[in-house]
Amino acid sequence: MEKFKTVIILVNYNGFEDTKACLESIVQIEGELPYVVIVDNASKDNVDLNILHFCYLKLHIIYNQENLGFGIANTIGIDWALKNLETDYTFLLNNDTELEADSIIKIIENFPNSEETVMVSPKILTFEKQPRIWYGGGFFNFNKISVNINKIGQNNHDLKSQYVEFASGCAMFFKTSYLMSNSGFDSNFFMYDEDVELCLRIKADGKKIYFTNESIIYHKCQGSQKENAKKEINQLHPYNPNLEFYLSLTIPNRFYIIDKHFNSFDKIYRKLTLTGYWLAKAMQYLLYGNFKVSFLTIKWIIKS
Repeated sequence: MEKFKTVIILVNYNGFEDTKACLESIVQIEGELPYVVIVDNASKDNVDLNILHFCYLKLHIIYNQENLGFGIANTIGIDWALKNLETDYTFLLNNDTELEADSIIKIIENFPNSEETVMVSPKILTFEKQPRIWYGGGFFNFNKISVNINKIGQNNHDLKSQYVEFASGCAMFFKTSYLMSNSGFDSNFFMYDEDVELCLRIKADGKKIYFTNESIIYHKCQGSQKENAKKEINQLHPYNPNLEFYLSLTIPNRFYIIDKHFNSFDKIYRKLTLTGYWLAKAMQYLLYGNFKVSFLTIKWIIKS
């Protein structure tokens, strides 16, 4: 087996330009270059990904025959890396991100020296002229089966490095040893909330996640998911053109998390609370004139 300090897993779906830009940022990092595994989810943009070998040599590309979703694609990349490489760290990274030269070194330098700590997440900023915080550490919000992100949308980037409950699936820097004995994302998720479920599992296992303010990556989040500097970056906004697709996945995903991680009275309470939350959202969409999404929200609640 070839030995590398770090392997990076990137999932690509019709995102050649983003993936290429991500690789171009990786090739400029300080220290040992990581090995990169790209998992293509049956992209339809008719671009030959083998071109990427010319801009990054330590690269393996896996081609899925169908779009298996974000979580399963990452698991496929992890499994290949575990079988073919010997690494200390595995970095699950969105392909629409770019790294600073010291992004990886800073994560490794600030990785707590404890057996319980199995993952570190860097600070994630938006990719724009005046970057705002996209992720600055997170904690569970069980009323919504979601998370609260520290200072999201703010321009003040000075955050506290600390242990957190949640790390975004956009950038998860694991000890490879943890992934050798524990599964990654739950295969029941196609997209969205798989990172919430994984972090709940890590917590249940008695393991820890650390957020470091010292390492920065930039995320090219979709324009429809951006708000102005005074508001959160919110996929649930009534005017989000991808709202119907997002809700069709996140509503059943969150009810599934309750079924998996809660028992007896706590499960009933969480489901009632979450149902109330989504019904309030359905009313909000109705007031905004989005009758179709309002109706579908109620439909997905009932099906879940």
